[in-house]
Amino acid sequence: MYGLYITIQDKKYPTTPNKIRNGMILASTAAASKASIGYLKQKSDITKSQKLPVSDISFNELKKLSAYLKTEKLLETGICSYKNFDIITIPTKIINKPKTLVGIGDTISSFSIIGAV
Repeated sequence: MYGLYITIQDKKYPTTPNKIRNGMILASTAAASKASIGYLKQKSDITKSQKLPVSDISFNELKKLSAYLKTEKLLETGICSYKNFDIITIPTKIINKPKTLVGIGDTISSFSIIGAV
């Protein structure tokens, strides 16, 4: 979904939903920083977008998903259970005039894994 990162995992998955959410937050920050400045050359570049707010689009999508799943917990914590799955979401920062989008998917994937450890 545009502006909303979603991970759906089996309840038996060995990593907790909180750790997954932490990884997703790191990934969102790193991806927004890369899009904003065009690169991630040093450690301090990763958090360049940290103070930017999440987009209204992102938050509205989270509200819609929370309503669809009929759970306020998703809206409050970004985590809920649905059938045999945990659903973890975070609204993202959308950069209006990105300097680059090349490699953003790889950035999101790799930082999600690193941040969940």
